[in-house]
Amino acid sequence: MTVNSDHEKNKKDECKTDMHKLTNDIDMGRLELKKLLTKMGIDNIRFVMYIKTLDYPIPIGPSSNTLGELEFIECRIDESLHKVADWYKITLVPIEQTGKFGYTHLYVTTLVSQINGGEILLKSAN
Repeated sequence: MTVNSDHEKNKKDECKTDMHKLTNDIDMGRLELKKLLTKMGIDNIRFVMYIKTLDYPIPIGPSSNTLGELEFIECRIDESLHKVADWYKITLVPIEQTGKFGYTHLYVTTLVSQINGGEILLKSAN
């Protein structure tokens, strides 16, 4: 192994440890998530979760879509609306842009709670 590959392996091991801390420590969840996002970078972490598919638009009041079936998909953070640095809300978007899914906006505390509850899974992008 080269020095760089040893460094990369150690960094991945550290990130796995941080993910473990996040999912097993409810009180420190927000802090651990912030440290994990800072260490790995928002482009290098994925969230795997159930999202309902969007059906055909309906012209009733403020609602523009009906919700369809649940699908388990991989998402990434999108900062076009909410910045992670603001640490208020986080927007998750599907990796595969098929048009079947919309964006999911979550308060940071809700995201951590759903990670702790096993409703959202974390994984490395690599």
